Amino acid sequence: VMQVVKEQITRTLSSKPTSLELFKNKVNALNYSEILKLRQTERLHQEETLAPPVLSEVLDLAFSITYDVEEYSLNFIAPSRTDFCLWTDGLSVLLGRDMSSESMRSELEILLSMEIKLRLLDLENVPIPDSAPAIPKPPSNYNFCYEFNQTEQ
Repeated sequence: VMQVVKEQITRTLSSKPTSLELFKNKVNALNYSEILKLRQTERLHQEETLAPPVLSEVLDLAFSITYDVEEYSLNFIAPSRTDFCLWTDGLSVLLGRDMSSESMRSELEILLSMEIKLRLLDLENVPIPDSAPAIPKPPSNYNFCYEFNQTEQ
C-alpha cells in the first residue's frame, strides 16, 4: 500500500500541479488499478526497447557500397541469399578482391570434384581430348518437329 501511495504522489508531483485542488484530483484519479496499468505499459515499453531487434534474415541479406567519402553510401537488401552472393561476389571481383560467399565455395567444390573425377577417368585409359569437338553443320530443314493434336488420342 505504501508503494502505491508513494507512486501516486510521485506521479502526481511529476505532472507539476498548479493548485492543491488539482493535486488532490490527480492523486484520486491514480487509483491502484491505474497504477498497475501504468506499470504494465512501462514494463512492456522497457522490454521492447531492451529486446534485440527482430531482423528476420534481413540482416544477412544487407550490404552497402561506400564512396571515397565515408559520409555517403548505397545500402541494399538482396531478395534472396543467392542474389546476395551474386552481388557481393561480383562487386568483389570488380574491386580486385577474392570472392568469399558460400555459394562460390560450393560451386568451387563441385568444379574441383569434377576435375578429380575427370583425372581418374584418364587413369582408366579413357582418352580425354585436348580440344572441344567440332560443331556439326545445321540441318537442311527444321521440319522434324512432331505436332500433337487432340484428335490423335
